[in-house]
Amino acid sequence: MAGIQHLSMRVPWRDRSWDQFICDDPLGNSSCTLLTAISKGRDDSFEVAHAGAGIDALDQNQLPCLSERATFMSPVGYTVVKQHPYRHSRALQGKLHDTHVTLPGYAFEAVPFRWMNREVFAHEVGHERVPSFSQVAEDAVDAVLNSTPPWVMDGGNQRAIMDAFFEPVAPGDSLVFAYLKHSPFQEQRTDRLLIGAARVTRVTPPPMWNQSGNPPFKSAMWETVVEHSLRADMTDGVLLPYQQLISLMDAGIDVDKALAWAPEGRVVEFSYVTEHLSDDAAIEALTSLQSAADGMRELGVDLPDTGREWLQAQIERLWQLRGPVPGLPGFLKTIGVQQPYVAARAVMAEAGDDTDPWDLLQTVFADPGLDPL
Repeated sequence: MAGIQHLSMRVPWRDRSWDQFICDDPLGNSSCTLLTAISKGRDDSFEVAHAGAGIDALDQNQLPCLSERATFMSPVGYTVVKQHPYRHSRALQGKLHDTHVTLPGYAFEAVPFRWMNREVFAHEVGHERVPSFSQVAEDAVDAVLNSTPPWVMDGGNQRAIMDAFFEPVAPGDSLVFAYLKHSPFQEQRTDRLLIGAARVTRVTPPPMWNQSGNPPFKSAMWETVVEHSLRADMTDGVLLPYQQLISLMDAGIDVDKALAWAPEGRVVEFSYVTEHLSDDAAIEALTSLQSAADGMRELGVDLPDTGREWLQAQIERLWQLRGPVPGLPGFLKTIGVQQPYVAARAVMAEAGDDTDPWDLLQTVFADPGLDPL
C-alpha cells in the first residue's frame, strides 16, 4: 500500500487509562484543563461528585473531555450535542440547530483544524490539494455574515477538504498515534509526548448540521469518526501506562527512559489535533514508542509482550511499504492525477509482487487502453 498517510490524534492527560470512567481525582488533573475546550466547559463539582463513574451512567453533555478524545480506549461509546459556533449570527439565527455527534467505543473525534483554517489552507496546504474548493463560495459566506471568519465556512468546501484529508487514510493499513500536549511529564518542555498507536479500522465522515428555513449556505460538521484497533491485550496496538510512572517520579526516580517523545522536527505532524504522518514520520514515532517500552520494562513497569511485538511488526511493515516506490503518489499528483493516493494503491495492487510498478506505469503510458486505474 504505497502512499498512505497515518494520523496523529491529540488526547488529554488522564489519571487513569483513557477508558470509560471519569478521572479518580478530577481536581488533581490540572493538565487536562490547559486544553481550552475542557477548561471552558468543565463543571468541577459535577466531576468531583462522579469521580470514577462510568460515562454511560452520566449526562455526557456535561463531560467536555469526551470530545477531546479522553475516552478513546472506552468500549462504551457516547453521544453529545454540538452547537454551531455561528448559530447566533443574524443570517443564521434560528436556521442552524443543535446536532448530535455519536461515537462508538474505541474511537476518536478527528478534526483536521490545520486544513480548515483559511490562511493555512491557502498558503501551506494549498488549494490545489482540493480541486473542487470554491473561493467564490467562501466570499459569498463572508458577504452574508458581514465578517471574515478564520475558518472555511461553506459546507461544500468543508466536506471537500475533509474528503481530501482522509482520502489517503487507508483503514487496515494506516496507523493512528495518540499524543499529549500537557501532562505531569511535560511541565519543563513543550514537546509532544506519544502515548500509543494502533491501526485505523474505519473512517466515518461527519453529517451536515441540522438546519431549517433555507439558510444562506450549508454547514458541515467537522467531527470525523476514526475507529482504531487498540485493545487492553495490545495484540493490535500499544498503549504506554504512563500513570504507573507517576509514583516513581514522585519518589525521585528518573523516568525519562520510559517517555516516548514525538520525533524531532515533526512539530506540524503532532499539532492541530488531527494531522497526517508519512511512513517516515510513523516509523520514527514507532521507534520512540519502542524505546520507551524498553525503558518501562527496565523500571519494572509491566507492558504486555504483545504490545512490544506489535511495535516491531509495524516498524518492519512500514519499511517494506516504503519499498521501491515511496514517491509514487507525489509523481501521480505532479502529472495531474486527481486522487494520487488512491491511484498509487491501485497501481501497487495491479503490479503485485512480481511487477515493478514503474514498469507498469510505463506500459500504461505507452498504451492508455491498458490503464488499470
